[in-house]
Amino acid sequence: MASPDDCLWGSQVATFNAVSYFSLGLTACSAVAKLFLKAHFQAKPNHGWKYFWCLSPIKLLLGILLFTVFRPTCSSGCKCPLYPRINVYPTIVMMVGILWALRGKKYYDLDRQGVEGHVDDTADTDPQVIDGHANDTTAVAAVAEPKANLSEII
Repeated sequence: MASPDDCLWGSQVATFNAVSYFSLGLTACSAVAKLFLKAHFQAKPNHGWKYFWCLSPIKLLLGILLFTVFRPTCSSGCKCPLYPRINVYPTIVMMVGILWALRGKKYYDLDRQGVEGHVDDTADTDPQVIDGHANDTTAVAAVAEPKANLSEII
């Protein structure tokens, strides 16, 4: 039987590790960036959801590639050592990618709601409006005004 080095096992493991470390570096950089940008993302949620929705597919793609293309395989006739991280780390990568997508969804929902989660419900509180019908044209204009953009307020 051939040794693991003769079967390219060592180079496959090295490639798997390199992609894993790249993915880990992406996670670390994202965590540091999120730490410094958290207040900015809360002030401008449209930047937050764009950031996380750009990173999430990259992370998910890395997880898929680690499960498939970069997964070390032992050729027939070779005796290769057990490699315990072969399924664990790609699973974690996929979970982080899903977490980032969900975090992006949170910022997307926040962006769609407006400032501090307050939805503009002028029609329900305006004394000029009764049962959704305005008594005069000024009330109609007040109800028809679009709500302020979150980035303009902050």
